[in-house]
Amino acid sequence: MGRPVPAVLRPGDLGRIESASRALGIDVLVAVDPAAASERAAALDGFHWHGREDWGPLAPARDYSSHRLLGPERLLDDLLPGNWVLPEWADTDPLDDLFRVWFGTYGAGDQAAGLRDQFAARAASSRIGAGAEVPADSVTWVTPVAATGAAIEYKGMSPGAALVVVDPSEPGSLAALWNARACGAPAFPVPVGHEKRFSRRRTRGSGRSWSPGN
Repeated sequence: MGRPVPAVLRPGDLGRIESASRALGIDVLVAVDPAAASERAAALDGFHWHGREDWGPLAPARDYSSHRLLGPERLLDDLLPGNWVLPEWADTDPLDDLFRVWFGTYGAGDQAAGLRDQFAARAASSRIGAGAEVPADSVTWVTPVAATGAAIEYKGMSPGAALVVVDPSEPGSLAALWNARACGAPAFPVPVGHEKRFSRRRTRGSGRSWSPGN
């Protein structure tokens, strides 16, 4: 569906989770926290992951060839030149969680550092200051998250572009941004309470500026 990005579903009504999973073409449900509701959702018939601890989709990453899902680093040499950017920001920025979902970030550990170095070798660096405006060309950036789908050609009905109003402090709201992108739409956030930081962005290819206040 556009790009290989997993959907994030809130635990709760199992019937709703099952129907949404089937509609999105999800193969496996994995609990990302130890909550009982999450475990029940992950155990739904047809979506339960059957495998040993080291063979799960959330197993620790290894530098050597492993059983995990392949990362985007294998694609980097084959991708066309573009506006490759490695965004950076302070982890104290009030939009830290939003930037992690929107742009992607690398974790700790040797493999994460190696992946970051491979991406950084092809990309420009852009530092977003705390409270500063997000650069106007951010909608054209090929970021670590965007790179994971850069080799995929989408041939279905175009879902168009999505402007997603998000509460940057609410995980469920950030999941809506993630899921809009997972459905193949170029998805751009409008964070409530921080609209001025995005007031100069431009829609991709249109040449027209837009303001979240309009």
